[in-house]
Amino acid sequence: MEKFLIEIIVTNACNKKCEYCDLNFKQSFIKDDYIEKLAYFINNSQNVEYFHINFFWWEPLLAYKKLEKFVNYIKISNVKYSVWTNGYLLDNEKLNFFYKNEIGISLSVDNITGFNKIKKIEEKFLGLIEINFVNDPDYLLNSIRIFDETIKMWFKTINFMPVFTTKKWDMRRIAELYKILEYVISYKDKLNINFFGYLDNISPEKQFILDTDGYFYADIDSLLWVQKQYTCVNDDLKKEIDNTTKKCHLLDKDFSFEKLSASYNLKELIDLSVKIPRELKDLMNILLINKFLENAKRQ
Repeated sequence: MEKFLIEIIVTNACNKKCEYCDLNFKQSFIKDDYIEKLAYFINNSQNVEYFHINFFWWEPLLAYKKLEKFVNYIKISNVKYSVWTNGYLLDNEKLNFFYKNEIGISLSVDNITGFNKIKKIEEKFLGLIEINFVNDPDYLLNSIRIFDETIKMWFKTINFMPVFTTKKWDMRRIAELYKILEYVISYKDKLNINFFGYLDNISPEKQFILDTDGYFYADIDSLLWVQKQYTCVNDDLKKEIDNTTKKCHLLDKDFSFEKLSASYNLKELIDLSVKIPRELKDLMNILLINKFLENAKRQ
């Protein structure tokens, strides 16, 4: 029985430009017939243990009605949902829909602007939300203050995530990050804290990304597809990522999850993921940060 993680890009528009973001913005949205077709295939799937559907990048709540429509189309029970969001568009209508359908929320908070998006969230919604605490190397002096502000909001799950690829790390910044990690670790008995490095959390499911153009891309934890969107990644490397990960179109006559599953080559994807920071001449620093994060997990 297969396990699929399908990350749906409902839009590549965003309502914010984060300091560390190097993405290309296009303002396009996924077509309704793509949403309907994917739901049809999921509802009629065979030999799938479960689907994990994640509404992902840039800001999916700009296309909330498409997200809502897709969830309402799904008729089978072996589907779980999540959504990544910057939180600025969250309101009671959306929170109630997410609560009703058990849709987990990964809410991004960075160490630049802090947590100023939601003044009050009803207690019943708190169990849906985990915080992705994103650490930009240029703003590390803010990190402990922002972390303290976040946990005062009663969020219990914090994912500690350094920025990779779009920003460079040097030894001074790595030393600052280590001090912040020591502080965060001191809360491990009170909070559920996860530490996410560059290549240490490969999804247990076979992961595919459905872009707004209707094509499926194979990936591992969104490392490849996301970085293909960055302007700092050179064009030759983007082409290599595209040639390796682009698999098929949702509307292909012979489309099936069996065919999609057979195209998934984990070793090939890992090898390409390692090549990116090496090409950007940042591999050694990333490996050092990963070592810190692995030590933090064990403490």
